[in-house]
Amino acid sequence: MATLRYTCGIVLLFLWTLQAFSQKGSIGLGITLGNPTGITAQYWTGEITAVKVNFGRQISGINHLLLAADFLVHPWSFDSEGDLIRLYLGAGAGLGFISDLSLSLRTTQGAAYFFEGLPLEVHADLNPSLQLVGPGDVKVFLGGFLGLRWYFRNI
Repeated sequence: MATLRYTCGIVLLFLWTLQAFSQKGSIGLGITLGNPTGITAQYWTGEITAVKVNFGRQISGINHLLLAADFLVHPWSFDSEGDLIRLYLGAGAGLGFISDLSLSLRTTQGAAYFFEGLPLEVHADLNPSLQLVGPGDVKVFLGGFLGLRWYFRNI
């Protein structure tokens, strides 16, 4: 438990020091905690569209690595005292690395909170997926996580 606190503290300190060198932009990198727990990246392709990639360890059910990519649409946004809340939907695919390779189709639903004056996003995802290829029969999985992304540059 202490290791998790130290890790979170180091990550927050790192992000805080980057504030002077960063600005909100089109490319965000960060971490996720949940299913999967790992790293996340998002590239904004337009005003309301983005591509998101996650890589991490899936810890529910079968313990394995997961690489997932989703195309997202953010059709709803709300201003909250200068901060921005965006709701999004998306679809994509996931590759699981267990003893065998698995392939799944997935959907994504979530909400993101963007802080005014900080290039920081906090988001929550829910990811139902259907494993089409892999060990065993066709399976349905439900993933979800909380995440944090720091935006590095404008494009």
